[in-house]
Amino acid sequence: MRLPVQRRYQDYRLETLPRDELERRQFSRLKAVLERAYHQSRFYRRLFDDAKVHPDQVKSWDDFHGRVPFIDKRALLADQAEEPPWG
Repeated sequence: MRLPVQRRYQDYRLETLPRDELERRQFSRLKAVLERAYHQSRFYRRLFDDAKVHPDQVKSWDDFHGRVPFIDKRALLADQAEEPPWG
């Protein structure tokens, strides 16, 4: 017994979006996360400032991959050591 197409998905409209619309939505959410991290976390603000990038400068996926600093465990542990208990 096969389910009707609509019942195979949690959210049919969202899960069947065209690729470009899906990427546009994902990027919009990413921008919101970058803005929140920059403005509410000293740790992330310092990482962005050291990389000389501001969330407003990230206008595409290429900008994100090329400009936003990669965070490794060493950086997180150093932050926790400098500002305990959670960095």
